Amino acid sequence: MNVRLDFNVNETLNSLTACARRLPLHAVPEDDLHVDLSGCGYFGPMAVTLLALLHERWTQAGFSVTASAPAHEQLAAYAAWAGIANLYGFGVVPPPHPNNVTSPVHVFRRSDWGQIRTVTNLVQRFFPMGAETTEIFEVILHELVQNVEDHASASGALSARVFRPSRDVRFCLADLGVGLKQSLGAARPVQNDREALRLALQAHVTSGSRRHNTGQGLNLLDQLVAKNDGKLLLASGKALYERSGRRHRFDELPSGVKLPGTLCLVQFRLDRAFEDSHDIEDFEL
Repeated sequence: MNVRLDFNVNETLNSLTACARRLPLHAVPEDDLHVDLSGCGYFGPMAVTLLALLHERWTQAGFSVTASAPAHEQLAAYAAWAGIANLYGFGVVPPPHPNNVTSPVHVFRRSDWGQIRTVTNLVQRFFPMGAETTEIFEVILHELVQNVEDHASASGALSARVFRPSRDVRFCLADLGVGLKQSLGAARPVQNDREALRLALQAHVTSGSRRHNTGQGLNLLDQLVAKNDGKLLLASGKALYERSGRRHRFDELPSGVKLPGTLCLVQFRLDRAFEDSHDIEDFEL
């Protein structure tokens, strides 16, 4: 069975939609499954994260998974640095390089401070953050990773990359688990996926599964992105949330498309410092 996935730089939501549509594959387990990436015009953290999770889901379902590399030489090289070539069997992960702009994808079941520090170090290499902003950034990442462990009932994946030409850093954290509606609904009534996204973006909203999880991760992340004039994409179930600088909107994925679990894609600008982090509301370390 052949599955073609084309990621395009100007079609982030379309790429997400294409992946979501591939999840309920109607094929016999133990079949060979080949993923065709040759037509990709873009490869970034969202593509890497989703491909890692798709690979895990397909292999757990009993498929023998292979893939063809992106035809574009630079995209094929990024697939190697990001760990996708090794995962899908068309290359290996190169040895670590001190000036590398890519954090290889990390698939996890439990939170890992080491992987969070890897992403922080990547950001700081190109965008020095003060001690307080660094601590807040790491707490945000830790809460997002912890949420996957606590609520997703599935593995999560985290990938990051610095884009030098456009002077921004992007990271993506996602899972293909139960989604925000079901995880938040365990503690309060939630009518639909959009309402679940609105709740998750409020401060101190949590399912209450752990006392140390303050439920501030997405709220603080949203504030930091706004202050940096960056971008944020959240998707869960049939709903999505987009922020671009001070502007934001809630919307729905295309008809018939549903993303199991939750995806968070963040873009910070390296040429725009964060405002004074004391302006961030309701945060206590």
